[in-house]
Amino acid sequence: MAETVITDGMLVRASEAQGQSGLPLAVGYFKIGEGGWVLSGISQVTRTPDPALTDLDCVENPSRYPASGRYVFQKNIGPTSITVVGDGVVDISCDVTPSEANDDGFGNAPEFWEVGIFTSDGVMLAYRTFNKQTKNSSRALRHVFTLTNLRG
Repeated sequence: MAETVITDGMLVRASEAQGQSGLPLAVGYFKIGEGGWVLSGISQVTRTPDPALTDLDCVENPSRYPASGRYVFQKNIGPTSITVVGDGVVDISCDVTPSEANDDGFGNAPEFWEVGIFTSDGVMLAYRTFNKQTKNSSRALRHVFTLTNLRG
């Protein structure tokens, strides 16, 4: 089950943009990574997302994860991935195609548990953890975030 939070960085940016009109903040890219889980007994379970994070958990807290479990894939978010739903409401699609992100750097299929959306200048706006998604060339991954009050 996916769990999403608006980050503290997003709240700061939204308060700075309050009362402004126009296009959404300069959403730049997303990162999807192999963090976002915790051990419960011998099983991996989804970690509750932390709105104080400024980057993916496996980047900010690498000691929580094994060295081979910290792979991160980053991709720019293009205009076709952003849909204005209403005034100050946008859907942002984070798509990983079948040909992308199929090797974790150790010859294994990555096991993704977390994704974050970032502004073009590196502020994480939203963060999501989800049940493990193993990535290989036979599957695409899609995460859609609906963000409100995203002005600037």
